[in-house]
Amino acid sequence: MRLIVYIVIALMAYFLQGQVFPFLFTRGWIPNIFLTSVVIITIIHGRKNGIIAAIFAGLFHDIAIGNFLGIHFFPYIMVAILLTIPTYRIYQEQWYLSMAAVVIGTLIDAVVRMSMLYLAREDVTFTYFIMYGWPTLWINAMLAFVVHHFVWRMEAKDEYIW
Repeated sequence: MRLIVYIVIALMAYFLQGQVFPFLFTRGWIPNIFLTSVVIITIIHGRKNGIIAAIFAGLFHDIAIGNFLGIHFFPYIMVAILLTIPTYRIYQEQWYLSMAAVVIGTLIDAVVRMSMLYLAREDVTFTYFIMYGWPTLWINAMLAFVVHHFVWRMEAKDEYIW
């Protein structure tokens, strides 16, 4: 049953990322629901689940929406790994920690993606990051507030017996 719920959520995320967000947001300042979900899942459920989510989200984003294969796959995995270096789980119940983690994850994603494009000899400039990356960073942080509460409610809670 849980697998079916995750598949439905992935399809809804695809619909939002590929169809709704480009219509609602102009100038390329599109929030990245896949990256935000990978960061939230990583900090709530740990490195292993974060990497699994990064693999599926990266491949799905590259194949269904992206232009280049691997342009989202590798940065998402790097985000999941680098966010869990300090501890296995850095999660607290506060939503603002999720927002901060999404900001850091979006920065890591932008640096890795820009590095990949630079190594592929694409024209990458710092002004491109300022024009498109900086607003997306804050839009992702606001999106993290919604995704945090959604993922937090889906987590299986332990019941304590006194």
